[in-house]
Amino acid sequence: MQKSLIKCKCFGVFDEMDFYYHIKLCQNFKIYFQQFDNTLIKLLKDFDQPDNLMIIKFLLNFYKKMIEVKIENQITVIQDIDIETCVVCNDPSIQYLECLHQICVDCFFKLANEEFYSMKCPICTKEITKDYKMQILGDKYDELEETAMKIFTKKCSKCPKCKISFLFEPGDIDPNIKDEKGKKLSNINAEHYAKNRCKCHNCTNDFCISCSVIPYHIGKYYLIIYFINKF
Repeated sequence: MQKSLIKCKCFGVFDEMDFYYHIKLCQNFKIYFQQFDNTLIKLLKDFDQPDNLMIIKFLLNFYKKMIEVKIENQITVIQDIDIETCVVCNDPSIQYLECLHQICVDCFFKLANEEFYSMKCPICTKEITKDYKMQILGDKYDELEETAMKIFTKKCSKCPKCKISFLFEPGDIDPNIKDEKGKKLSNINAEHYAKNRCKCHNCTNDFCISCSVIPYHIGKYYLIIYFINKF
């Protein structure tokens, strides 16, 4: 089923009845169209005689036809969009992302909880902007941003030498990696190397994320665990 919808400046998409109620509260609409809206209201007050109102009605109909021709010949903010469900869970109560793919509010909040700083459309992977997140999340935006910052901070590592903090991402396990004597690491030592060996972006020293030893104790994971348990 196809339905003619209106895309507001806040990126929400509405049918004509919903849009009528939406513009009473939408700040984005007021920023872009309040001058136009106020001008029409003033004209209706200034030309409130019946004859004048008939002329205004004629002019509005005339310009309405001109607008319809423009809409028909150009890509505008008013488009025919398929009525669909959330691309994640098929819920029919949807919001339109900036790319016009559909997502429900629950799935949007879930996405914000999981990937606040890197939110993307689940379909086309277009980045979801800060302005749009604030529009949908409302009062919850600051709370979710604070939570995301705490999680991000926990993932950060500090170089034990130059004290610079940065985000550490574990690498892939390389079964062919060798220790200082040219001997291949055991599986558990190779896994520990991938998950804990870090090279500082600032001073270029490598160290162990879990125990801060400089340089990283390649091939000596078991030995260190032994001494820790012993003492």
